[in-house]
Amino acid sequence: IVEPLIRYNQKHFKEKHLEFKTLDLATDALPGGDVVLLRQVLQHLSNKEVASIAEKLKHYKHVILTEHIPTGDFTPNLDIISGQGTRLKKQSGVDLLAPPFSLKVKTSIPLLFLPCSDGKSEIITSLYTMF
Repeated sequence: IVEPLIRYNQKHFKEKHLEFKTLDLATDALPGGDVVLLRQVLQHLSNKEVASIAEKLKHYKHVILTEHIPTGDFTPNLDIISGQGTRLKKQSGVDLLAPPFSLKVKTSIPLLFLPCSDGKSEIITSLYTMF
C-alpha cells in the first residue's frame, strides 16, 4: 500500500521542494527539516526501534506525534515484538517522555484527545518542541 501512495503523491503533488520517500524509520537516515509528523507508528514497534527513532527526533525543531493509548492510568512503554500488534493488549502505550526513552523536550503540548468507540482507549496528538 505504501508504494502506490508514493506514486500517487509524486504524480499529484509536484513542487521543487517536495519529495516522497519510503524509509525504515528505525534504520534509515531521516531527511532534514524543521518538523516531523509521526502518526500511529511507534505503537507497532519494539522499544529498541522506538529508541532509535527517538534519538533521530532530537534533530528536529518540532515533533507532532499521534499515538493510540489506553484511557486513564497505564504502564507506558512495555516492550513488544515489532509488527505483532500494539501495546494496548498489555494495557500500555508509547510515551516518549517516560523511561526507557526519556526524551528531553522544551515543551509538550497536547493538541487532540479523541476517545475511541471501545471506551478503553484514545488517540492523542502532542506537539513537542525540541531542544
